Parts: sequence; structure tokens; C-alpha cells
Amino acid sequence: MGFFRFEGLYDGLFASLSISFVQKYAAGQIGRASALYWNALMVSGLIARPVVGLVAFHQSFQTVLYFACLGAVIALAVLALMQMTARASETRPPKRKTP
Repeated sequence: MGFFRFEGLYDGLFASLSISFVQKYAAGQIGRASALYWNALMVSGLIARPVVGLVAFHQSFQTVLYFACLGAVIALAVLALMQMTARASETRPPKRKTP
């Protein structure tokens, strides 16, 4: 029973951080950001469930965990790249408009 509480805590923390991240990058369009987040979550679930089943059937469930770790590393790299891009654009001087 204790494991399910930790899983619920993890899911709640992940969901709240994820929606906050998406809304931050959707300047002024919070409703659209929430819809995009929810739709991406549902589509990724529709894709991931059959893939998990196929990989576990042909290899092992341990291979599925390796694929999940690889996905997490790729996501971390994308987030780091987005952070570096955001910082670089903040330090650039604004472009002058030419008449």
C-alpha cells in the first residue's frame, strides 16, 4: 500500500511541474498550453502502451526500463538545450527596427 502512495506523490509532482513548464512557454495562452499538455499526455500514452508491450514481449521488461531511462536522458538534454537557448536570448541586445 505504501508504494501506491509514493507513486501518487510522484505523479502529482510530475503533473504539476509539467503543466507549469508548458504554461511558462505559452506566454499568455494558458488554456491552449493546458490543452496541448493534456493532448500530448494522452497521445504519448496511446503510443507508449503498445510499444512497452512489444518490447517486453520480444526482449524483456528490463529492456523497457532501459528505453525509459534513455527517454528521460533525451528529455533532460532537450530541457537543458531550451534553458541555454532562453538564457542566450535574454543576454542579446534587442534588435533595432529600421525604418
